[in-house]
Amino acid sequence: MSVAISIFLFCYFIFATWCIYGTFRFLHLGRKSKQSDNTITLTDIALIIPFRNEANRIQPLLDQLKSNLPPSLSLIFVDDHSTDQSVSIIKDHLPHANILTSQGLGKKKALRTAIDSSERPCVLTWDADTTFSDGYFDALQVLEDIDLHILPVKFKGNIRQKFLQMDTELAQITNYAISGYDNPILASGANLLFKKEAYYCFYSTDNEHIPSGDDQFLLKAFKENGAKIKLSTDQALTIFTPCETSLQSYFHQRVRWFSKTPKVNDIAANKVAAIQFVLQFFWTSLVLTTIFQSDYRATWLIISGKLFLDICLSLRYFANRQEIYLLLLIPMYALFSPIYSLIIGIMSLTLSVFWKERQI
Repeated sequence: MSVAISIFLFCYFIFATWCIYGTFRFLHLGRKSKQSDNTITLTDIALIIPFRNEANRIQPLLDQLKSNLPPSLSLIFVDDHSTDQSVSIIKDHLPHANILTSQGLGKKKALRTAIDSSERPCVLTWDADTTFSDGYFDALQVLEDIDLHILPVKFKGNIRQKFLQMDTELAQITNYAISGYDNPILASGANLLFKKEAYYCFYSTDNEHIPSGDDQFLLKAFKENGAKIKLSTDQALTIFTPCETSLQSYFHQRVRWFSKTPKVNDIAANKVAAIQFVLQFFWTSLVLTTIFQSDYRATWLIISGKLFLDICLSLRYFANRQEIYLLLLIPMYALFSPIYSLIIGIMSLTLSVFWKERQI
């Protein structure tokens, strides 16, 4: 058993070191790169906000836009055939808003409708239930004019909801790490900036029948065509999105995300996911085996060794996002994650998942 524990800790140490070095390259070497003189202006950007049945969630965003929207920015709302009062609420708060009706079903079709109607060379996408940072639009204007900017997204919620979001935070840690090797694997359509010309050149409509995943399919298409992509960590460019408020909505969301992952088929993402799965399975097996053998010293060693490495590889990420307190959730999440993975696996095989009142 001691040999198996040693092998696991060595392998996990190699993985953690790879992540730490990649994060260092991404955060530190990226900041030393020369600032380009070719930057984006607000007159270049069309802000596109697709929505469907967001009457209960869109109010905070409308309040912010009403008082903070720069007049030089083009704002387009796209209605994905809402059945509630979303459209009238937008009109009440922003009487001059440009509201389009999607020429199809699903978020991808809604985005395409707005992109086709815009004359601006750049597209910025937000979700309808988000809010934005003070100084967001000022920070946009110092970004380099490149094909794709993946901009930061933070979750808002209480400590219980933040705990449930730890899987996405840990995925982003890996995203930071692999971005240090110039190969980001995650993007969020809640805060994405890209060039319209590149979208038309690279993006495929083959996956438009899948209700979500516009961001991941877009990222994959841009990567495969050699587009220039940057993952931003500027906190002034942060968009805030609410955590899921119930366990039911949380697991439904995770199953939906899980179901689209194989269809994206990003080679780098799949390799990293496979490595993490093997390490997690190895760790869980060792913990259970040592407990059944009543070898609690070995149990403590395997748990504490992994947690120490988890904290080391997570420290720089949470410090950069000014959420260092979330490190305290890692020990609890490490014990919860095997159960979480089992539940997601079972639900993905048995559950009919709905998104925006449409079955997937």
